[in-house]
Amino acid sequence: YRQIPDAKSSRMKLQGQGARAAINTPIQGGAADVAMMAMNKINSSPKLKALGWILLLQIHDEVILEGPEETAEEAFQEVLQCMQEPWVFGLDKTVVPLLVDGSFNHKTWYDAK
Repeated sequence: YRQIPDAKSSRMKLQGQGARAAINTPIQGGAADVAMMAMNKINSSPKLKALGWILLLQIHDEVILEGPEETAEEAFQEVLQCMQEPWVFGLDKTVVPLLVDGSFNHKTWYDAK
């Protein structure tokens, strides 16, 4: 748990900052958990391994993989599936679907941006 002493401050400005931090913390933590589950699912995907793809990097909610161009489209579809359905350990799906976009036709992350 995160301690947020500003939430009990007598100064209204600090109290507001503390309230916003209290609201934001579980949202950011939940998003990080979902990203971690997706990354683990991508990293352990037998299909991606068979296609010759490896996870190189995660930056916030983005992942960068490397593999042969011949299987890029098929690997991309598997990555989308892993990111849209990251649920592991028996966790239930969310009511709201996770929407994922991306591309597989860029040679560098700079080009993709």
